[in-house]
Amino acid sequence: QMCIRDGAYTTQVVENPLTRFAKGSLWILNSETKEKTQITTTDLDAVDPTWSPSGMRIAFTNAWSVAFGQRDILTIRADGSDPRPVFLDRATDWGPHWSADGNWLYFLSDRGGPASLWRIGIDEATGEAMGHPERVTSGTRDMIWVSFSADNTRVAFQSQNWTSELRIADFYSDQLQLRTEPEVMPVPRTVGRAALSPDGQQLLTYELETRESIVVTNIDGSGRRRLVDDTHRTIIGSWSPDGKLITFHSNRGGGYDLWTIRADGTNLRRLTDVSEDVVEAIWSDDYDLYATVNDTTTHVVRIGVEDWGERGPESVYGFERVPGTEGFSRISVSPSGRHILGEVQDKVAVFDVEQG
Repeated sequence: QMCIRDGAYTTQVVENPLTRFAKGSLWILNSETKEKTQITTTDLDAVDPTWSPSGMRIAFTNAWSVAFGQRDILTIRADGSDPRPVFLDRATDWGPHWSADGNWLYFLSDRGGPASLWRIGIDEATGEAMGHPERVTSGTRDMIWVSFSADNTRVAFQSQNWTSELRIADFYSDQLQLRTEPEVMPVPRTVGRAALSPDGQQLLTYELETRESIVVTNIDGSGRRRLVDDTHRTIIGSWSPDGKLITFHSNRGGGYDLWTIRADGTNLRRLTDVSEDVVEAIWSDDYDLYATVNDTTTHVVRIGVEDWGERGPESVYGFERVPGTEGFSRISVSPSGRHILGEVQDKVAVFDVEQG
């Protein structure tokens, strides 16, 4: 997407901020000299830019951020100073658009249920929000993208009814062939990922609802329980090798760090406390953790844990970057910890830790 006013700020459109795990930056391009200047810092994600009518401020989506740990809308001066959140709440907000008079900021939000178009009064000069958010549209499907007409009297939009289906089947491991027909698991329609417990009796799912959360269900669909029931974002869990603990990443401490909790929902504990976003942790059989770290680029780190007991790891040691894993995301680790499977530029890649 290119947002132009006496130059150009270029970035990408965010269709679903819940599935965004990377960062963008705002740049200004002088249309005459072709000189480019970055105006946002690396601790912010900055996408979906839109100029205010007078050109004093730019509104943008902060979909993945250490600084705020939220998916919200910010405004910033045209010189890159004074970044100011429009909201700092638990709703997911994105896709800002200024009204023609600069008195309103329109945006997409799930704060009322399915994502729809909202607006809030705003001081164009300071970026200060005025009053409370007002719903503009309503419906049963998520609205994921909008475009306003030049005179701001009509809106084109794209909506979606996103569903997923989880299936389970037995297979021959030596032949990599199915032994039974896949059966549909009785889970909600908004499951993002799933992990089977080491004993094969429980299923851990990451559910993309208004509250991102992790849920444990018995393999027959009974006993469904949300492990953490609060307003923080609880994202993408994995089982420890003994099946007693679940590791996930969350913004409940500010930025995104790793946390652990027992499979029965007790003993919630923070595992990492670092300046970067630490996400997508996977255990190896020797109880090392491998995780993806987001700073200026994504890469994989190895995290050692010590003093392992009934309550889980008492502390961590080492935060070792794995050379050669730049760009890896959505990782999986072999039981021995030697191979890392991940997604790199929309392709599946396997990395040999020992050979590099």
